[in-house]
Amino acid sequence: MISKVITALTLFLLLGASPADAQAPPTGIVPGATTATPQQSTTVLATVNIQDAKIVSKDGNAFHISFNLSNRVGIQAGVKYGVQLVSGTKDAQIIADEKVYQETLTLEEHSTVAKEIVYTAPQNLSGAYTLYLVSRNGSSFPLAFAFAGKVILSVTAKGLTINSSSCFLQVEGEKGSPHYTLRQGVDIAQNENLLLVCAATNGTSEALTAVPFFETHYRTLYGEVVPQTGGDTAPISVTAGEKKTFSITLPKASEPQAYDVLTTLNAGSVSSNSIVAHYVIRGASATVQSISLDKNYYQKGGTATLTFVWSPSADAFRGSRIGTSSPSATFAGISMTDGDGNACIMPVKTTLTRSIKVEVPLLLNRDCSNPLVSISLIDATGNALAKKGLTLVSSSSPSVSQASPLSSALVILGILAVLGLGGGVYVWNRKKNGAQYMP
Repeated sequence: MISKVITALTLFLLLGASPADAQAPPTGIVPGATTATPQQSTTVLATVNIQDAKIVSKDGNAFHISFNLSNRVGIQAGVKYGVQLVSGTKDAQIIADEKVYQETLTLEEHSTVAKEIVYTAPQNLSGAYTLYLVSRNGSSFPLAFAFAGKVILSVTAKGLTINSSSCFLQVEGEKGSPHYTLRQGVDIAQNENLLLVCAATNGTSEALTAVPFFETHYRTLYGEVVPQTGGDTAPISVTAGEKKTFSITLPKASEPQAYDVLTTLNAGSVSSNSIVAHYVIRGASATVQSISLDKNYYQKGGTATLTFVWSPSADAFRGSRIGTSSPSATFAGISMTDGDGNACIMPVKTTLTRSIKVEVPLLLNRDCSNPLVSISLIDATGNALAKKGLTLVSSSSPSVSQASPLSSALVILGILAVLGLGGGVYVWNRKKNGAQYMP
């Protein structure tokens, strides 16, 4: 299945969905493949596809998967990929496990990269599941989503198994003790605690004592691991064959933003399957979702086209507990240097509007190879709420189309002179392909 990428983030920002809705759906639905109402319009944010995804072979609970990552328009940097193991019916699917691979790719325009990976499912799961491939960038911006195949798992090592469908979140001390789903993106204040409640089953014939392990990622598992504080690490005891409900306090990141926290119960040498909870810390924030340049080399006097996608404070979603969103960025500061750190442009300051996709022309004041562009999203008081950079590696030499008019003329005259010495002058005109690529 080829996934068109009118991304789920588009739907999130246009319709005011919760942060979790911006994630790749755990179904066969293409991210963002929705029909806007007559009053709305969709914006193409990326054109990365996952193609020809298939399970090549199986060895126990290990699966050899092949697929192609392609890109049509612009240069897409920071591309990552992962696997989701999904259980349940089409209308009620649960992500039982998720693995994000470490590799980060830069996809040139009109390029395709073939990939082969091995995914090993948790050793204590059994039953029928579906494997999906997901692609995001380091800011967790959703790029592509594809069906890989249906699989049957068998238990290869007994231990503690967390029933994913039993899990929910609660805010400690909240009136009425409402339940929130793992992917809902419940918003909490920095002084509030988030509880994870799940049922775990001991599949062994002896009592087990497990210790919770936590890992917090920026926005989703595709983001960097960030510092965390708190988290309940008290041992959890489960007798032989027992199904036990446990409640633990999750750790928190320190800055306002959206996060994923991964939780695993470790009992000796065998770990449970992992549970991922998505939450938001309220407060002023912003996110540079993606950055793209139209070229990887520029000459003095030329213009670079910078495209970036941004989103406001993570607590700005319909259905938040507090009901209102925090202030966010009002303008973006942009700089660009070459690989040696020399400034290629004068710093640019552009006002942010309600548009989520921004294109900025940048006038080059010097030749710029291996360009590094940096963006800061800044609030009305001058505080930087988010920063993101993009570094591209230039080709070994600029193409003729990038050469100056004078140098191009000299090249042409030289070619004609050589051909003339051979007894005749030949003219070969090549029309450049001007086809338009529709998203």
